[in-house]
Amino acid sequence: MMLLLAIASSPLWATDLLQVDAAAPGMNVVVHIIRDTGGFTGSESVSTSCADITVSPVDVFDGDGDPSNPIEGAVLSAIFFVSPDASTGQDCSVYVDGVQLEATAAMDNLFSIVEPSPAPTDGGPYDADGTVDGIIVLDSAERSDGGVYVLESLEVAATETLLFSTHDPAPAYDGNNALLPVIVLVSGQAMIDGTIDISGEDGGMYGSGNAAHGQDGDGGDGGDGGPGGGGGGGGGPQGTGDVTGYSGSGGMGYAGGTAGLSATEPTQAQGGRGSGSEPDGAMGGTSPFSTGAAEPATDTTLAGPGSSGNPFGTGGGPATSTLAGGQSGFGGGGGSTLLCAEGGGGGGGFGTDGQNGGNTEDIRVGGGGLANGNQQFVPLMGGSGGAGGQGLYELEDFYDDYAGGGGGGGGGALLLVAYDSAQVSGSILANGGSGGDTTGASPYSGGGGGGSGGAVFLASPTLSLDGEIQVSGGQGGVNSSWNPDGGAGGEGRIRFDGAPPPTPGTGPTGYPATTWEGCAVTSVDGPLITISSPASCAYVGLDSSATPVFSGTLATDSTMDITSDLLAAGGGDTWVVFSRDTVTSPVGVATITDGDYDGIANNDGWDNCPEDPNTDQADADADGMGDACDPCTDVDGDGYGDDSYAGYDPEECEADCDDADPDIHPGAEELSDGIDNDCNGVIDDLDSDGDGLTDDEEGTIGTDPYDPDSDDDGLSDGEEVPDTADPRDSDGDGTIDALDDDDDGDGILTIIENSEDDTDADDDGIPNYLDLDSDSDSVPDADEGTTDTDEDSTPDYVDDDDDGDGIPTSTEETEWSDDADDDGIPNYLDLDSDDDGLSDAEEGTEDLDGDGIPDYVDPLEPADTGLPKGSYHGGGGLSCAATRGHLPGFSLLLALGALLASTRRHR
Repeated sequence: MMLLLAIASSPLWATDLLQVDAAAPGMNVVVHIIRDTGGFTGSESVSTSCADITVSPVDVFDGDGDPSNPIEGAVLSAIFFVSPDASTGQDCSVYVDGVQLEATAAMDNLFSIVEPSPAPTDGGPYDADGTVDGIIVLDSAERSDGGVYVLESLEVAATETLLFSTHDPAPAYDGNNALLPVIVLVSGQAMIDGTIDISGEDGGMYGSGNAAHGQDGDGGDGGDGGPGGGGGGGGGPQGTGDVTGYSGSGGMGYAGGTAGLSATEPTQAQGGRGSGSEPDGAMGGTSPFSTGAAEPATDTTLAGPGSSGNPFGTGGGPATSTLAGGQSGFGGGGGSTLLCAEGGGGGGGFGTDGQNGGNTEDIRVGGGGLANGNQQFVPLMGGSGGAGGQGLYELEDFYDDYAGGGGGGGGGALLLVAYDSAQVSGSILANGGSGGDTTGASPYSGGGGGGSGGAVFLASPTLSLDGEIQVSGGQGGVNSSWNPDGGAGGEGRIRFDGAPPPTPGTGPTGYPATTWEGCAVTSVDGPLITISSPASCAYVGLDSSATPVFSGTLATDSTMDITSDLLAAGGGDTWVVFSRDTVTSPVGVATITDGDYDGIANNDGWDNCPEDPNTDQADADADGMGDACDPCTDVDGDGYGDDSYAGYDPEECEADCDDADPDIHPGAEELSDGIDNDCNGVIDDLDSDGDGLTDDEEGTIGTDPYDPDSDDDGLSDGEEVPDTADPRDSDGDGTIDALDDDDDGDGILTIIENSEDDTDADDDGIPNYLDLDSDSDSVPDADEGTTDTDEDSTPDYVDDDDDGDGIPTSTEETEWSDDADDDGIPNYLDLDSDDDGLSDAEEGTEDLDGDGIPDYVDPLEPADTGLPKGSYHGGGGLSCAATRGHLPGFSLLLALGALLASTRRHR
């Protein structure tokens, strides 16, 4: 008979439990919110305080996994999508309908975004035992308070065993978070070549219980459950007038086993339903949701029932009389009867019930625990503990070895997700512990019930399985006499997401019905999503706000193209969530990026314009860049683009007038073919001589269309005719420059003026061949000509000192008189401009006599002797009269007076 589930609030744990409660940036995790009372309806909304987390719509699940005894909406499930750009170190509050999950001393119920920890190594910083011994004990302090490890990678070598510490990380608070199911999220690869072991412990044999006494009359201790599993019940003691033994301690676990009979108060034995109890037997571990407080029982209840690994399950019940077997719990094994049927019931598994204690129909036995959980692992849970075996109580013949064996602990629960890839070639063990034996003891000593197998859930996009995975129930403890053996535990469950499950017997052990596979996304190639699953998977597409926008079904191990779904949904970044039987696995999510909202996935570069909407994906020039964003869509490949396309950029691409013909583009050779080959807007504008003027233009202005330099002046016709509508005639002689060999009419041929080393001698911006005074010396080129007066290899017309006397031509041309000595030679060509016997180079432009006339044009300036040059020859008088008003008599007298005065002073 199945026990109805009695929910009772526990002061030891939070009302709600968050499972999973930590992840790294970029991870998608399925989060369950487990509520002990009140349940959920499915209309709730879940949200967080962190903008880096998007939450999917919720699902609700039957918390006990038993359709015949449903607890409506006991578990609320949603997917948390953590942004790849999320900042680590965030602790995010979680809300249901706007009400925050409450924290307790032991559990904060916050969702943490963390940086993955380095892979644990033997003897390394995350190895709790700290020694290199082939055993890695992953430190419980590294777990979140909800039981999660987040690692960069995980590697267990062939010679190594990985265990998970169950040391209480917060001993000051009730409960032990290290006993929660183990959740390992690996951002990279997981390589399991060795062993991972989360099995439950075996129950203690009779006489081993209560270490302070250690006598044959003591019941065996219950085995601890693996992380997430239930603890075994303590074995019953011998309790007679002759020998008084002590009850075995209940095993610790996700839900603790109960203690056996109290030695000090043998009529006050305590049977529990999952929460653990005493006196004298050590307290069993506590459950997040105790499903039955420790209850006083009749004196017929001498052995402890086992506890359930399901937080909504029940432990085994006590025997109600000396002839009735203990009640089967929803998971936990039932305690055995008082007389003749001392074998404890085995823990119930996921797919199978635990066996009853004993092996004959007429012997009343401890009831085996009923199957718990469901194939989706909602919530994640381990196996259940077996009940303790019974001892002897008040029999006429007294012996000292009538104590019962302890119940085995339930196998643990492991969720291992590798977001890159996972390979298991070694072993993963989640077996139930065996019940404690009573071999060699009194025939009335009952063996303990075995714990059920646990749960192993492996998920990865690429999952390779060729190793061994065990989730078997533990064997019942045996007695060599009347065989009041304990019942064997039920089988556990295995789930694989990302690879077909191996054939039972060649890979994982356990009944075939306990092996199940979900959906894993093995690859995302643009809009093409490939999944691995042995059966069809339902899918739903969620937009960036996690609102469902499309749904469907994908067949076994196949690929789907969601382009039409994306287009119909209006584009945008999308999550496509796959699931079997409603619950998705952590890797059953494909992330599709479509930032430009055009309905074209950009994964692996599928969208040829990822930032510009282009539903048609048009790419006219087939260069891999869509027309919508291509700055130069160039269909004919001539380097010039078509400006009719949306992405055209005139700063990067010159427009082509015909993008279908590579021979037609700006700068192409114009042909006489009735086509505008060079895209200048004129058809057949031939330029036969390549001078920049079309043949038609040259025919109009009179130049030779077949001679680029019609006047042979060294300049092309195009250079000399910048405007064919008004051909240049620089000298106004009626002949345009292109036909004039002396463009400026200065008498110096254009070809000569344009051949100088400096074609603009005075740097005035006018080339010599158009400049009437090329050197700006005030003497026209026509006057200077090409003569080189000073023979300095620079013709006078571009020489700023024609006679080379050191005085610029422009100075000599404009001083006093352009021919100071009237000899017919202009000063700028006269080496002795004043004909005073001294060269202009000697005299220079100084004015020694201060008469305002530069010396080089003043024949009467004082000489170095102090006498006027040319005034005296020997002792004679004036050699010549003052001419042209240059030397007045008064000035001469002043000079003579000065000379005489100087002579007197020096006598």
